[in-house]
Amino acid sequence: VRTAWLTALFSLWFSLLCGSAFAFDEPASDQLQPVPALSGPVVDLTGSLTAPQREQLSQKLRALHAKYGAQMQVLIVPTTQPETAFDYSLRVVESWQLGTKEKDDGLLLLIALHDRKTQIQTGYGLEGVIPDIVAKSLLRDTLAPYLRKNDFAGGINAVIDGVFQRISGEVTAMPEPPKRQQQPQP
Repeated sequence: VRTAWLTALFSLWFSLLCGSAFAFDEPASDQLQPVPALSGPVVDLTGSLTAPQREQLSQKLRALHAKYGAQMQVLIVPTTQPETAFDYSLRVVESWQLGTKEKDDGLLLLIALHDRKTQIQTGYGLEGVIPDIVAKSLLRDTLAPYLRKNDFAGGINAVIDGVFQRISGEVTAMPEPPKRQQQPQP
């Protein structure tokens, strides 16, 4: 009986020890970057865009939303740390409730400036026209070259065009994967 009691006590102690060790792996919610208020189609917390650039992009997003129904938002933040860009963008999309409830046709373009990370999150209603391979291509092949030149407005504008060309049905083909350069044969 005493051995059973000691075994149970040891098991309890061990599970508390393990549980507290794993608790430190997750960042506390008060350490996470806050989700900013949804104040318009383009939210720039870094000052990467001028006021006229922000307004021009916002007008374009409003016009495309009115024409095609899908809602695209742009968010530029300094960092998403300690979360990944993917996890942070999920929290933003859940908080902002993008797109219509019936169609779930919202899309978020996230740029984490200091982390040098970008992310596109699409609602289920847009996954058919903007699957992961297309989203990655938009980030890698369309946005990244502009960001390397610090042309945030040009890059965001090009992504907006790419997204709405697909939503409108103008572009339906899947992007070609980048070709790897072959090493010359000796």
